Amino acid sequence: MPVSKGLQFLKRCALKVVPSFLANAIIQNRESDDANIRTPPKHRSSGLDGLRGIAALCVVNLHTLYAFDDNLFFGPKLKFQDAQSCGAIQSESEFHSRSELIQMPVIRLVVSGGGAVSIFFVISGLVLTQRLVRLAREHEWDELLKALSSSAFRRPIRLFLPISIAMFLKMLLVQVGAMDRGLDDPACLIHASEPAQERFPSFFAALVDFFLVFWSMLDIWDWRIIMPPYDKHLWTIPVEFRCSMFIFLTTLTLSRLRVRVRLSILPFLIVYSYLRFRWDATLFLIGLTFAETSLIYQRHLDLPKSDSSDTGGLVSLMRKWAPTIVRTALFLLSLYLLSTPLACLEHSPGFSYLAAWPIKPFQTGPLQFHQSIGAAILVGLVSHSPQNSILIRLFSSSVPQYLGRISYSLYILHGPLLHLFGYRVFLVVWKGTGSDTRTSFFFGGLISYLIVLFVVIWVADLFCRGIDERSIALAHRIAVKARSKKGRIALP
Repeated sequence: MPVSKGLQFLKRCALKVVPSFLANAIIQNRESDDANIRTPPKHRSSGLDGLRGIAALCVVNLHTLYAFDDNLFFGPKLKFQDAQSCGAIQSESEFHSRSELIQMPVIRLVVSGGGAVSIFFVISGLVLTQRLVRLAREHEWDELLKALSSSAFRRPIRLFLPISIAMFLKMLLVQVGAMDRGLDDPACLIHASEPAQERFPSFFAALVDFFLVFWSMLDIWDWRIIMPPYDKHLWTIPVEFRCSMFIFLTTLTLSRLRVRVRLSILPFLIVYSYLRFRWDATLFLIGLTFAETSLIYQRHLDLPKSDSSDTGGLVSLMRKWAPTIVRTALFLLSLYLLSTPLACLEHSPGFSYLAAWPIKPFQTGPLQFHQSIGAAILVGLVSHSPQNSILIRLFSSSVPQYLGRISYSLYILHGPLLHLFGYRVFLVVWKGTGSDTRTSFFFGGLISYLIVLFVVIWVADLFCRGIDERSIALAHRIAVKARSKKGRIALP
């Protein structure tokens, strides 16, 4: 008995350490009491969760591979003279490309970090407001106020508690010298330089710097892009926080208006926000608009289908296939726009005509206008598709759903993990396989990528279960404890 209990204890410990997808494969009994290995039930936003997970993986791919190919931001067949004329490259020694295949339209989506960030923002605007919009439509004003208050209160805890822990751990690793070696190895061809962070002379100085950096990220009044030195990839989190508060305020302002009035005002707000150089708020407003229109679409799907006597002819065929054709065309268009290069667009074959769009003078922010439009189209398709459609089934499958579950942890941790060991793995493997030829470079890079990706996903899985999901639960408990009882204002 003691031996059996000891084995069961070790088994439970092992299941908490291994990635949850491996735990699910090991445990065949779905009635297991371990909540960490349960498969979460599918819901109407499962497609959006899967899309967010795929987008997070694309961000990881970009930050992993751009250290070794500085042309990932360019389109295919770009000449050095053109790259130099648009200011992206200063000297020919900086102009290297290991593979033009990854630069081709649609294929380049696997390393499209800009398009992925646009997808994040549109999804956030939709998901944060969907329940609020539904309550407004049902005239549940008390419930709407409760839900809005709870969401706004919990949002900063949900966003900043996980990254504060990740940044603090990064600070400790820097101070003990675990990250002294940066991306200055001559074997790395760097387009976006990310040098090693310098250590402070004392732990107290490092701690002060950490709190100052974190405080600047919490500043809701500063709309500038903040690049935290502990992980520059986290610049999107303060943006997400500010835009979340903005979209809550907008939802509250419009909630008592009629649906048609809200849908008339939102397009003007979208255009106004973009012309005022707030591309981030624009994407959140597009998400809010989708929250409105997706409920209309869902109501249309729930209506009983009319039994038409017309069973043949051209009109019947058009009614049957027109929605599928339109959705397919929009899906391909969204993939094409999402794969727009971030640099030298006017010299990129297959994309150059996009540079002549009249919207170009209003181009602002670090992301392309075209990628934002592609993100809006794709999120709109996913949020306005029936549950049995191919698109929803694709993003609701097991792999995208798993990536969606750990997407926030994956986004938070991949940068420090790449600097801690990820880039070094590539250099070590290439010493064995060689990197002089395309074949050896690709073969060694593929092995390294798979090793790094597995470790990054593993650690993100542990962080998701141990920190991220518990942060969400903690924010909910704090909101419940601090809530005013029976309409009375809680005083300290």
